[in-house]
Amino acid sequence: MDEDTLNKIRKNKLIYNYLREDSSHYKYLYRDKKYIKTVEKLAKEKYKETINDKLDRISNTIELLTTFFDVLK
Repeated sequence: MDEDTLNKIRKNKLIYNYLREDSSHYKYLYRDKKYIKTVEKLAKEKYKETINDKLDRISNTIELLTTFFDVLK
């Protein structure tokens, strides 16, 4: 694995933690350094950091707040 890929793994805590839990992806990273994008996508899906997940959390928060304010009325 090249040093650039290792630096990306070390700097991105999401990827780092994902690879600690599922180290089977290292063999693909050794073969192809572009696979880091796939690992990042998988990590975001696992830890619910995709744009859709973030929008869902915001939506749920807004819904909770509106329910809270309706109860206060």
